[in-house]
Amino acid sequence: MINAGNIGSTGYTRSTADLYCSPRWLVPALLDHVPITGTVWEPTAGYMDLVEPLTAAGLKVHATDLHDYGTSATASVDFLTCAHIACDWIVMNPPFNLSDAFVRRALDIATVGVACVLRLNWIAAKRRADLASSLSHLIILGRVPFLPPEAIDKGISPTTDYAWCVWHIGRKGPTTITRGVKCR
Repeated sequence: MINAGNIGSTGYTRSTADLYCSPRWLVPALLDHVPITGTVWEPTAGYMDLVEPLTAAGLKVHATDLHDYGTSATASVDFLTCAHIACDWIVMNPPFNLSDAFVRRALDIATVGVACVLRLNWIAAKRRADLASSLSHLIILGRVPFLPPEAIDKGISPTTDYAWCVWHIGRKGPTTITRGVKCR
């Protein structure tokens, strides 16, 4: 008998708090296509996987997270309910189960733009039609190995395609669709 819960399984135990480490090459894949300047808020900082490459690129980054992972990120900050931090951009890999709420909140806060790593098919949902119509860039990343913290890469090919979904606040016009380059 097949256990339906294991179809497509990676063999990793599900991470608490939906924390999956982002490969650091995601940031150059974003910055190669979208010029991000000013201050950035990363409200899902986790182990600083996006924060450190953004900082290395010369950006001033405010790092927060709901949980304390022992990093320099300010912990116990609930992005969905906290007083917002003034920022030009919000760049994040939101928890999948709360991604709609995170994206919509980010669009209400950022003054210049929002960039989120999301499943490629995320933007296709009917309930997100308003978000699809205001998308400025879609940077297709392909299959990205998001691993639980401290997991050893078993070489299992991911089964889901991801993309940077980017919105420029107040922008009208067509969406630029490009393929991001892996910068490992």
